Amino acid sequence: MSPRARCEQALETDPPPEVCVYDPTLPPPSPLLSHQIYVEVERARLTRMLSSYRESQNDLKGAAEILQELQVETYGSMDKREKTDFILEQMRLLLAVKDYTRTLIISRKINVKFFKDEENQDLKLRYYRLMIEYATHQDEYLNICKYWREIYDTPATKADEAQWKDALRNVVSYVLLAPYDSEQSDLIHRIEADTNLEQLEAYKNLTSIFTKSDLARWPKLEELYGPTLKATKTFDLKDDKGVKRWQELHKRVVEHV
Repeated sequence: MSPRARCEQALETDPPPEVCVYDPTLPPPSPLLSHQIYVEVERARLTRMLSSYRESQNDLKGAAEILQELQVETYGSMDKREKTDFILEQMRLLLAVKDYTRTLIISRKINVKFFKDEENQDLKLRYYRLMIEYATHQDEYLNICKYWREIYDTPATKADEAQWKDALRNVVSYVLLAPYDSEQSDLIHRIEADTNLEQLEAYKNLTSIFTKSDLARWPKLEELYGPTLKATKTFDLKDDKGVKRWQELHKRVVEHV
């Protein structure tokens, strides 16, 4: 057969493949299709790609709904780090659409013991920042303090002076805002013992005020520490939450007296 004839035969028997065009309107691969074509991890990754596309088109609700269909915690073939990364992304999108109830439910799928490995500290920081966002909406001051403390105690944070100082300021601010009980009292005394507070004089003094039985007067406290506190996001009086927290601090000082 001549070269020309072989070429013509190839054109007849091997038509060019069709171009694969991504259609964002298509639903995620069905579980049935997953068993036939994809393994569970590949399906999860494809679904995440679709979720990212929806988000890029400003369809946050659609992006969140698509990703919530995945139950990655049950995937035996997916490693723990990738599972955690997926769950964190689910949390982020739920917070973006202000679905706080489902955020809390999803957050419980993460075992925080996983964060003890220093290799996972990037995921740890993401997790606790998301939990801070959730707890801030709920005004859970003691939990916010605990979450900031986890961030503060992370090696990556301790390695950056600006970051650990910011974290420690928040630790102190929120433990002061938390209503008094045995847990709050124990925590504030442990925080007071942190030698790094020596570098944050105003916060060290405020902590000491709340751990001593000495009389504390709000007008004097506001005069001495008001400018420092109001310069932070926590007590920003241009924000409704900041105003509320400033009022709560006033209340805590009065209760302490």
